[in-house]
Amino acid sequence: MREIRRKIVLAGCMAAVMALSAGCLGKKIDTRVTFEAEEETEKAKSKKEKSGKKDKASQETMDEAALKELEQELYDAYIQVNNAMLGSLAEGIDRYFEEVKFQEKFSTVEKTYQCQPIEEDFYDQINRAKKLLDKKPDEDELDQAFLDLYPVMKELAQTLDQVHEYTDSEEYKKDKYAEGKKLHALIWADYEEYKSLGNAFIEKLSDKASQQDEAVLEELKESGMEATYAFNVMINTAQEIQREISSQGINDVQVVDLDIDKLQGLYDRYMDNVKASLDHLADEEAMAAEGYPVNSPHYHSFETAIKDSQTALSGLFRRVREQKPVDEIYLDADEPGEGTIRKFDDTVGVLIEEYNQLLTGG
Repeated sequence: MREIRRKIVLAGCMAAVMALSAGCLGKKIDTRVTFEAEEETEKAKSKKEKSGKKDKASQETMDEAALKELEQELYDAYIQVNNAMLGSLAEGIDRYFEEVKFQEKFSTVEKTYQCQPIEEDFYDQINRAKKLLDKKPDEDELDQAFLDLYPVMKELAQTLDQVHEYTDSEEYKKDKYAEGKKLHALIWADYEEYKSLGNAFIEKLSDKASQQDEAVLEELKESGMEATYAFNVMINTAQEIQREISSQGINDVQVVDLDIDKLQGLYDRYMDNVKASLDHLADEEAMAAEGYPVNSPHYHSFETAIKDSQTALSGLFRRVREQKPVDEIYLDADEPGEGTIRKFDDTVGVLIEEYNQLLTGG
């Protein structure tokens, strides 16, 4: 069950990147994204052809600078939508299927069950992106992917909220789960569509993020921000490793079948990236000159996160080489076992979070 949901919540995060300002850390653009390659369906193409026409007056009057600003604001909004999908909505889905069996027919794990509500911020983020998109004269493929996804994920979230109200009031004890069965049918249908449309949106967002990331990396390199460049390259390599593992269709159940020969080049590169990043962190004077808060607690926790991701990747390769399957007890445990794909994913997630915190001074 966890691995089925993992296709949506795969922790493949792009590095946070920043604008340059007089050689110091500037505005952070949080580009946390996931990926799951999926070809655009004929249905999506059809929807695109039938999408409503935009107001021609706004198209004629919006100048190039205003359009560029709107596109950047919308891109940032899509990033926040992705974060909300990984956060509150993913948690709500996880909690629901911990209480209700993951199958089309409604059946609770125990006689009593609960569902946690979706945070209001989720609705704020998806609605903000929708309002920004309404101002844009023309949609591109990423915009269309969001338009396809928007009503489905909103309905899924609202249905989970209905389940929360229903279970919180223990109404199921009175109607013998009648309403719960109806809500489950909606959740099951929406979840299947959400997987498909969510993956399509995430794929397009990942492509856009990669384009922006390449441009920023080149700017960082040319501007002499060596540590920042090194950190972003390191996180990008971690993402490439996650992408390759995902493309092999391997999870912790079949981890011993992972083709590590295909990953060896990325593994070696990541170890080099880690060493370069740790060397930069060791030179606090140079880090301070580049604008990093060397006295922040996140400075050292970021260093720890780098080492943890290195250890997790080494452990994963060691398990595959030794052909040691993951003990069943760890497959669905909240905390992943050592030498597992989930462990590496989790450490990369922490790595990204600590870097973001370091950038923002959080």
